[in-house]
Amino acid sequence: EHDSYLVENWDTETLIDFLKEQNLKLDDDDLGVLRNEKITGLSFLDMSKEDFMQAGLKMGPVKLLTKEVQVLKEKPKRAFSSYRSLSEVLAKYDINSDSITSIPQFAPEENSPEFKLCIDDILRRIKNMGPVVDSNEAMRCEYISTILHTA
Repeated sequence: EHDSYLVENWDTETLIDFLKEQNLKLDDDDLGVLRNEKITGLSFLDMSKEDFMQAGLKMGPVKLLTKEVQVLKEKPKRAFSSYRSLSEVLAKYDINSDSITSIPQFAPEENSPEFKLCIDDILRRIKNMGPVVDSNEAMRCEYISTILHTA
């Protein structure tokens, strides 16, 4: 599921990949128009029926894309953006507190094959990256990012 906050950051190819996933039956000509006009996620969210037609799309794809823009615009910008406070978010998950310290810790089942696969993948990635003791900050950030994304 995508929200408009993420869509705003998409480049043209990411937008096209998303539209393909939506099974809108857009053909190569339609996708070519988006490429030629360099429509990014941010510009896509601002497009109207007239904008799509002016770009050279036919009425069928225009209607589908206009509807897709509206669906993406109606989604919240961020998860929990409709909540006003931490306690509201916690209440949604039946945690009656104003503090994140009351959120129960996640304890993975260490014998599960999924957990073992995840750990093996993290260890493989760390081994491939090598030591980061003397590396610059960007490399250290990439190192940690790899671990978090794998987990």
